[in-house]
Amino acid sequence: SMMCASISEADKYAKHIDSQVFRLIKANTPGPFTFILKASTEVPKLFNAKRKEIGIRIPDNNNTQAVIEALGCPLVGTSVHDEDDIIEYTTNPDDIYEKWQEHIGAMLDGGYGNNKATTVIDCTEGEPVVVREGLGEIQ
Repeated sequence: SMMCASISEADKYAKHIDSQVFRLIKANTPGPFTFILKASTEVPKLFNAKRKEIGIRIPDNNNTQAVIEALGCPLVGTSVHDEDDIIEYTTNPDDIYEKWQEHIGAMLDGGYGNNKATTVIDCTEGEPVVVREGLGEIQ
């Protein structure tokens, strides 16, 4: 998914955000939601792929928002799924670095994150559908 600073930035990477989806995004962001939208022509250029959908997040984390705003472009992000039966997602920065340091170009340690995933809402066809219930409660 891409983490954007605002809905207007997200609009550049989504094909068309209709009024119903716009209201849904506006009411629930910034926050722990990922909205699956039809991708604009900008997305394949960024990923060198023929993507038809894109996950968009507008996070409520001040560190993430500051990085997005400083760079002037969205960040691509993912959760770090853990193989542990008890801990679903690794959120300890030291553990993430220890396990993935060979693959990390830079890391901003903002402390522990929440180990519950975002709520994912598919907005690509008609009525929005909750694909995964997570941290966010829909407004």
